[in-house]
Amino acid sequence: MRKLALVLAGALLCSLHLLAQNTTITGKVVDSRTGNGLPDVTVAAVGTNTGTKTNADGTYSISFPSSVRTLTFSYVGYTTTSRAIGRLAVLNVDLEETTSDL
Repeated sequence: MRKLALVLAGALLCSLHLLAQNTTITGKVVDSRTGNGLPDVTVAAVGTNTGTKTNADGTYSISFPSSVRTLTFSYVGYTTTSRAIGRLAVLNVDLEETTSDL
């Protein structure tokens, strides 16, 4: 009986660990026209409160629950873009400048 209780407790702990797993994706966000890295782009995991910003050369790293399927990239003066994650470990994104008459 004691062994059964230990096995069940171990199985419960393992399943809780699997539910709490996070995914980490890295990448670079660049201007689609120039290819230059864009600093301070907001990278957000859709459906969560998880987000980050790109650094000075446009690179980022973000960790989020493994249930997330989409990342959104937004930057002032550029079109907001969403990308499906799939099983990617690296996701590079080109943002296009918006054209508006002010």
